[in-house]
Amino acid sequence: MALRHRVHITEDPEMTAVAPRLKPARVTVTLKDGRQSTHTCESARGDFQRPYQESEIREKFCELAALVLTPDGVTGIEQAVNHCDQWTSVRELTDQLRRYGRP
Repeated sequence: MALRHRVHITEDPEMTAVAPRLKPARVTVTLKDGRQSTHTCESARGDFQRPYQESEIREKFCELAALVLTPDGVTGIEQAVNHCDQWTSVRELTDQLRRYGRP
């Protein structure tokens, strides 16, 4: 929270001009001693130009789902989503979420 008061955002018209084809960003960090480090990218990771691999998405799902689901629940929900095209109702997902949720 303390950091947000030291963040300043400004528009770079040259970057805005290439949107929405690209979604560029530039971040400059200035240290107390005056040193600066800048990093620029054309599009954020996960964008259509730099998509995540399926394995990365699944890994992130498992990591985050484990916070609120039992280990069996993580596996069960992942399998359920893999077969969502066969669901007759979204209840097939919500029932499992209720069953496998951590207390």
